[in-house]
Amino acid sequence: MMSARARVLSEPGADSLRAMTVEAQRIAANAGMASDARSVGALYAGVLAALKSRDFKNAQIYSDKLRAGLVVQPIDSQVSKSLALLQLEIALEAGQVPADAGQIDISKTTTRAALLLQSRALLSAGKPKDVASRLSTWVTDHPKDAAAWRLLAMAYSTQNLTARAIRADAEAQVAEYDYPAALDRFRAAQAMLRSNPASGDFIDASIIDMRARQVDSLVREQALQDKLDRKLQQ
Repeated sequence: MMSARARVLSEPGADSLRAMTVEAQRIAANAGMASDARSVGALYAGVLAALKSRDFKNAQIYSDKLRAGLVVQPIDSQVSKSLALLQLEIALEAGQVPADAGQIDISKTTTRAALLLQSRALLSAGKPKDVASRLSTWVTDHPKDAAAWRLLAMAYSTQNLTARAIRADAEAQVAEYDYPAALDRFRAAQAMLRSNPASGDFIDASIIDMRARQVDSLVREQALQDKLDRKLQQ
């Protein structure tokens, strides 16, 4: 299953994706249980390939066949979690609120893929506080995780914590080394706090001011390096 995910995430061409879905369709049409390793991998790849093609109906069909095949044999907890996450992924990509999404507990989720997917599910279920609580800790330990910062920005925005949302969006830009864009966002947060102090507290303002100064320094360093690189090219 993980090998199949790696193949799809490697951004194969349309022909490769089509071949994956055709193979999954062939297995899904078989009346027997798809419980052997090859069939499991092919169905898993078919689900992901179908999602990339926005074919949500067949993605669900392949997923159902995959689960039916695995249920006839003992599976470890990791496989069970992977299947649950796959179902979350199908629902979210289809623009649906996953079943029981509001019951997800991410307080102890440690793997990045699961955390981001479950955070999206919780946001869709209207539980931004749970997401903000867990992701604020995560980005402290993983400050270069742009995707986590963006989900955190969404969680703050949903709670009308505007200054924190803008700061999280700025940190996502920093993580992607787009320092000028990040500086623009930090300055926007500063301007908002000046015009509307209620949009954040003293701690928010202090952090934003500090990060704005740090990123401003990075912007200057980057500009200087670009200038030196142009001179060397001449």
